[in-house]
Amino acid sequence: MRRKMLLVNLRLFDGEGGAGATAAAAAPAAEGTDTGSEAAEGQEAAEEEPAQPTPEERKTAYEKFKAEYKDLYSEEVQSAINRRYRENQQLHQQLDSYGQLLDLLGARYQVSGGKVEDIISAIEKDDAMFEEAAAKEGLTVQQYKDMLNLRRQNNQLLKAQQQAEQIRQRDQTWARWNREATECQQQFPGFDMDAECQNPEFVRLLGSGIDVTTAYKALHFDEINRGLIATAESQTKKKVADTIRSGAARPSENGTGNGAAAKLKVDVWKLSKEEFRKLQDRVDNDEKIVL
Repeated sequence: MRRKMLLVNLRLFDGEGGAGATAAAAAPAAEGTDTGSEAAEGQEAAEEEPAQPTPEERKTAYEKFKAEYKDLYSEEVQSAINRRYRENQQLHQQLDSYGQLLDLLGARYQVSGGKVEDIISAIEKDDAMFEEAAAKEGLTVQQYKDMLNLRRQNNQLLKAQQQAEQIRQRDQTWARWNREATECQQQFPGFDMDAECQNPEFVRLLGSGIDVTTAYKALHFDEINRGLIATAESQTKKKVADTIRSGAARPSENGTGNGAAAKLKVDVWKLSKEEFRKLQDRVDNDEKIVL
């Protein structure tokens, strides 16, 4: 919506020179109309696009946040530091044990520098190390080494195939879970896959091969059952009420009847479950019910 600005000269009718003042005021008014409209439009644009905070303002807000939640922030930071420290400690222990092994092997084969490649090369050149094992297999030392190398390559290939199969199965499982989650949500609108995955029992059921819908039903049996009962009761009440209304509105045969059937003397919504069950049985038997 465009806004128009009207400039009025309050001294327009001050005696003599009124006409000149009129002419003098007309020009500013005409010019002020476009200028005022542009200013109003600029103001509206400024209101629609709020200014983004500057880096200094963001930094100030962040420092204020840390100060306000200092205890929680410190606790989270300390937890991350402790976790990283434990991981580093485990890594250092493994490296220390590997270092001791490399030192022993280096001393055995007189290899300095602790390079893994040099130690492996020295071991492969140690024929005496393989003589006894080769003799048991009925092979020469070189044949035995070739056999070991072939086994190592086969093991590496087998591990690669196993990893590829695991990845394939994982992708298929995720695709199946996503499909089943969509079907479950269509049946139960309140179902939330992300929320259910926070439940370890739900994840355990999925991991054992149970489909998403069955797992959800197993963990929410009481909740689902209550909803089904409430829905069944509501549908039964509606069906009985519709049947009663239909029977009451039906015209009497041969002109008999005095129209009293159109009056409902019983409040259907106040009937007990047992009374509804009996009425439902009568309705299912195509019995005409008039209350």
